[in-house]
Amino acid sequence: MADCMLGIVDQSKYLTDTHSLLCHFNPAGISSNWSDDQPYSWSEAPYHPPTQRYKEASVCPQTDGSFGRNLVCPVEVKFQPGGSLPDLQTLDEATKFLRAQSNSSLSPFFLAVGFHKPHVPLKYPTKYRGKYNCRCTCNSY
Repeated sequence: MADCMLGIVDQSKYLTDTHSLLCHFNPAGISSNWSDDQPYSWSEAPYHPPTQRYKEASVCPQTDGSFGRNLVCPVEVKFQPGGSLPDLQTLDEATKFLRAQSNSSLSPFFLAVGFHKPHVPLKYPTKYRGKYNCRCTCNSY
């Protein structure tokens, strides 16, 4: 018997897939028996962006020309480890999934997409820096 929404979707023979952060616990941690709850909730192996491993990397430009770790951190994406950011990779993978589904005759699907932001550190592309009227102090942590 299904005891959650994903169980109901799974029993209805939907293709289920997940991309990135969906819960505040470690997604591949002890609370899911180190499994992302796969294959119980997901038809496909959950996607985790490879650049997430650089979350704590010192990549935020400092006033003295060095790089550090800041809570708020506008960055040049092409210079980031892996050449991207986790949320951009998640968006790309989710887009690929949706395009593949639109070009197929597979059964209905359920796609769960989770983004890491607004969790700290707030690394974001510099091209968005002046887009919003926000006064942020880039404090190291």
